[in-house]
Amino acid sequence: MKISRELKIGFFGIITLALFIIGVNFIKGKDIFHRHRTFYAVYDATAGIQDAAPVSINGLSVGKVTAMRFLNENSSKVLLELTVYNPIFIPSNSTARIFSLDLLGTKNIEIIFGDSKLPAESGDTLIGGSQMSLSEEVNQQVAPIKAKAENLLSSLDTMVTVLQSVFNS
Repeated sequence: MKISRELKIGFFGIITLALFIIGVNFIKGKDIFHRHRTFYAVYDATAGIQDAAPVSINGLSVGKVTAMRFLNENSSKVLLELTVYNPIFIPSNSTARIFSLDLLGTKNIEIIFGDSKLPAESGDTLIGGSQMSLSEEVNQQVAPIKAKAENLLSSLDTMVTVLQSVFNS
């Protein structure tokens, strides 16, 4: 049985198109061969999260951020779409927390398990939260010291002014 030239070209074209679609999805970071679950989280501010930022559970990367958009056109809240590739049990009251991954400010999403016995289904919205960055924590601890130093300088200035008036007379 001889296969015609048109059939060979058509078969080659279909294989090429399929490989092209798989390649484009691979470059976009979408894995079409693995099952995944999609969760959503709503935040007031995303604080430097980028598309394809890692999603982790206890330090293990289990997925990534696949989309970012405003919740609706009248809201300033941001909706993140989180794709999880790992089939781990995630309770329905879990929190998706933004935290700083390193000293340079790289942001990551960490899923912190809740205490519910019900699993979070694909399409559910997790509770959004965020952790202060290292610079925010330092500023929070340094602010009281700065206020005390300013009060001390004010007191020293008053004391020097009084001493100057005493010695001038």
